[in-house]
Amino acid sequence: MVLVAFPAKAQINFYINQSNVGQGTMYVDHQSVQYASVLSVAPTINIGTTDTYFKIGTTTSTLNANLFKAIAVGSGGQQLNLSGVAPGSEAILSTTFAPIYSSLLGLLAAGLLNVRYSIPNLKLFAWKAGTYTNKLKFNLTGISLGSITPIATSISVNVEPFISVTPAQNIEFTVDRLDFYRNLVLAAKSLNFSITSTINAGVRTKSNTPYFTYSNGYQGGADPRTPATVVKTHLAAPKLKPAEFLAGTTYHTMTDAGGIVVPVGNTSNVSMSYNLSKEVLRSNFLRKGTYTLNLNHEVFDAEPSATYASQSQLTTLVVNVADMASVVVNQNDVNLVFESAADYKNGVQVVMPAHLSISATSPYDVFVQAGSSSLKNGSNSIPVTALQVSIESGDVIESTAPLSLAGTRQRMLNILPVIDRTVNVRYSITAAEAAKLLGKASGTYTTTVTYTLVAP
Repeated sequence: MVLVAFPAKAQINFYINQSNVGQGTMYVDHQSVQYASVLSVAPTINIGTTDTYFKIGTTTSTLNANLFKAIAVGSGGQQLNLSGVAPGSEAILSTTFAPIYSSLLGLLAAGLLNVRYSIPNLKLFAWKAGTYTNKLKFNLTGISLGSITPIATSISVNVEPFISVTPAQNIEFTVDRLDFYRNLVLAAKSLNFSITSTINAGVRTKSNTPYFTYSNGYQGGADPRTPATVVKTHLAAPKLKPAEFLAGTTYHTMTDAGGIVVPVGNTSNVSMSYNLSKEVLRSNFLRKGTYTLNLNHEVFDAEPSATYASQSQLTTLVVNVADMASVVVNQNDVNLVFESAADYKNGVQVVMPAHLSISATSPYDVFVQAGSSSLKNGSNSIPVTALQVSIESGDVIESTAPLSLAGTRQRMLNILPVIDRTVNVRYSITAAEAAKLLGKASGTYTTTVTYTLVAP
């Protein structure tokens, strides 16, 4: 017996956009099938798809129909469980028919069947922008069949083009050991952010200014004008690429041509690595202070026909250089030997090459001081003032006038920021001072000489 039938709705549509692409499950309720009341044995409504894969235009995509499920439901989204009617069966969509609704008593009431179509896990597919289409087919099985309409309808997934970027953190280097200028590698810093998109996204970066901004330096210190281009960076994830120097205020693309391919789940975790070598530190970050550079990372539409607007991520890169200094005496023993009359007549001197190694990130004065007022040999002594010290060329611009050693600290030299500057030191006893040695017992007379760096 056939009763009045009502027309079923047309195409089934899913809409995936920025707000729901990361959700676990998505479903659409749709009155897909109109059926007649028939008296039959175990009537069952089945569903299938025309194609194994959905299509974008005329091209088959990788969107497999088996990512979708269908189940018959009642009004308000409740599953059918009426008297004499079995609960709806959930079917995985495929080209093979599967049941979504069946009658136990053989009486299938006329009307519209509401079907819930679902994508159980959106994260199992890389949703690229576009419209994915397939066709659904229906049939009715059982004895003494009635009829259902339509026997086919369209289903589509409409994916909106978008790029969404999480905020990036700032990058900070701390240079607090002089060994970072020598052989200790300053650890690279990572800039991490994520891109959720339905289009292939590219990443490019640049500096907003050609030079670092310099602050918190020592008094009177000029801006070193450190260029942005001394920083090396590279893409570490999702694909490792070789490190390159920043291109200054010009954008430099970090990703391959074609960008980052939309991944399964639609979210790419991006990591960009920044590093400063010891050579760069010595040449550009030698002075105490804070060096600040504002970077602009742009995430852009890398599709062949780019249409989506780029998004910018602003990041601050900071290099903090501490106030550090050291002086090292490279030879512990200095010997002035008087062994002939000529030595007493002319005096004796010795130049100690690279005697001192000096490092500092601020200007420092170099002081010298004897450990006592006399050079001692048991109970015998020679006034320490008989011994003079002076700077002899080395890495400094000019020599200094000789200083007579004393038990108090005396300034020898001013050092500007430098790493491992070697200084030649001349030790001497002049002919005039050699007279103070006459009549002294033979032997070795010693004292300790201390060099100190003091901030001016």
